[in-house]
Amino acid sequence: MVYFDSDVWINSIVRQNETRHKQSNRLIRESGKQGYVISLLNIQEILFVLGKLKVEPGEIAEVLNDLLLLEPKSHQGKQLKRAGILADRIGYRHINDCLHTAIAEEHSNTLITYNKKDFQKLQAETSLEIIIL
Repeated sequence: MVYFDSDVWINSIVRQNETRHKQSNRLIRESGKQGYVISLLNIQEILFVLGKLKVEPGEIAEVLNDLLLLEPKSHQGKQLKRAGILADRIGYRHINDCLHTAIAEEHSNTLITYNKKDFQKLQAETSLEIIIL
């Protein structure tokens, strides 16, 4: 199973960078063979970014409905505790990235992201395969 960081999902939905848009859509489509995981944290961040980008509310509602059909995983205290451990090791500035990592550890074996700065630090703290695009 593959866990996509929110930036991959956002690039698949919004065409800000044509190369990333195509790459994100291809990766999500191709992962269907082995399966992928989306979390409620992903959805929360996606909706936040779409709002910041001033996407029409009706379009955001459609995205929400579509993403909820993917049966997103929620996080519990166990994942938040693990995120706290990771954050303590790399600094507490990026707790959501640590939480994404903890959720991915629970539900997948690979995390894919465009976020080199933060996830490069996390690679040393997890057995999860982190692929930075």
